[in-house]
Amino acid sequence: MKFDPIALAIPFFFILIGIEVAVMRRQGHRFYRFADSITDLSCGIGSEVIRVFLGLAGLLAYTWVYDHFRVFDLAPYPAAAWIIGFFGFDFFYYWFHRLSHEINALWAMHVVHHQSQDYNLAVALRQSWFQGFAATPIYFPLAVIGLPPLVFAGSAAISLLYQFWIHTQTVGKLPRWYEAVMNTPSHHRVHHGINPEYIDRNHAGILIIWDRMFGTFEEEKASPVFGLVKPYASWNPVWANFDYWKELWDRSVKTSRLRDKIWVWFANPEWNPADLGGPKKAPPVEASAFVKWDTEFPRRYKGYVNFHFLLVGVGLTSMLLFKDRLPLWQVAAGGSLVILTTAVWGGLFEGKSWARPAEWLRHGLLLGLAAWAGLALGQPVAALAVAIMAIASAVWFSRLPRSA
Repeated sequence: MKFDPIALAIPFFFILIGIEVAVMRRQGHRFYRFADSITDLSCGIGSEVIRVFLGLAGLLAYTWVYDHFRVFDLAPYPAAAWIIGFFGFDFFYYWFHRLSHEINALWAMHVVHHQSQDYNLAVALRQSWFQGFAATPIYFPLAVIGLPPLVFAGSAAISLLYQFWIHTQTVGKLPRWYEAVMNTPSHHRVHHGINPEYIDRNHAGILIIWDRMFGTFEEEKASPVFGLVKPYASWNPVWANFDYWKELWDRSVKTSRLRDKIWVWFANPEWNPADLGGPKKAPPVEASAFVKWDTEFPRRYKGYVNFHFLLVGVGLTSMLLFKDRLPLWQVAAGGSLVILTTAVWGGLFEGKSWARPAEWLRHGLLLGLAAWAGLALGQPVAALAVAIMAIASAVWFSRLPRSA
């Protein structure tokens, strides 16, 4: 089993989310909505499944550049390597993050992280499936100067783990010296705000000094309104990764000029072809008057989804920790079942006609998995456990109401 800090951190993420919920209730706030939070976490689950494949590809690409083009070698100097890795990764993270807000083709991936109209620790786990891999080339200068792949991967993990805790409304402003140098919940709330003055501000990962240096810093003043200027009106975590691509495709098809058909993929998200109405500016918003997109669904869905979310979480963590011992096709099959499960949850929350048949299909796949485990793998105990769980779940699901 290879060391995977993100996989090992998953249980702690959920412990901290539980603590935030307790603090939130004590403060008298409601920063979580069930369907939104499940969708956030489902996006993160899908991202981790995809990371098994694309994350490895990105690291291999970085390693290839390091092996063939490095002009120095920092491996013999671990202290210097980790210092350079920390500051270098954070610097290039700032620029890729900034470009992801300024170029449509990159925003189409990053937009997933901004779709939630809530702001809490669950939102931190709402990650794009493809952005991590797409970001790899911007870090190649670190490979050229000889930053070892292990230090690069460790610096990336440090950045991701740090950024988890800044997605909260339960922490106000911190001491001025800390706010001056480090990214904080206050700074990052601005980044997620759709208030016109907050859009495309505070792109930092760990160090807010980059925003101060390059003119993208904004202090938190008015209460931020979270989400997108054009809301993502769905609980589907799979479609979340393709929704804006579809929008760009539609713009490209509908506009008449060839230049605009091409430019739409590289323009700023505010830009729009003249024959489709021209630029779309963010309108003023007030937190007190803002109405979040939502749907109604039977309350009994919560217990059912919570139980299956626990199973998916345990299964995903185990798969990530032991993926090197499993054939790749088994990881792909298990990951596909996990992603299907999260998509079905979204469909149930929205009352989609396909959701219930898809959930029955999922139970059938679980029974097929049980048969395969018993016959092909010679694991009768595991097969029986999966079969009993699938049958019990099917009975439970059959008793759930179809609508609120």
